[in-house]
Amino acid sequence: METTVKHSMWSLVFAPFTGLAYVILLPLVAISVVAGIAITKIVEPALGTLATVVSFGWRPVEAYLTGRKTKKGRRL
Repeated sequence: METTVKHSMWSLVFAPFTGLAYVILLPLVAISVVAGIAITKIVEPALGTLATVVSFGWRPVEAYLTGRKTKKGRRL
């Protein structure tokens, strides 16, 4: 019985602090979600455009399975 009373008292003492934490953190979470969505909408098209411009030297069709290419009949 005594532990139930202690638990109830702790709940009554910390309830305002829990509510304050929700009041403070909820707008911060909402702002960060909106900022994340906005940044994604801005950055994603730019990365898509950049991906079309950048070209890598890797061509998956070519595979030199015997080692490096030879130069004038010698292996490098």
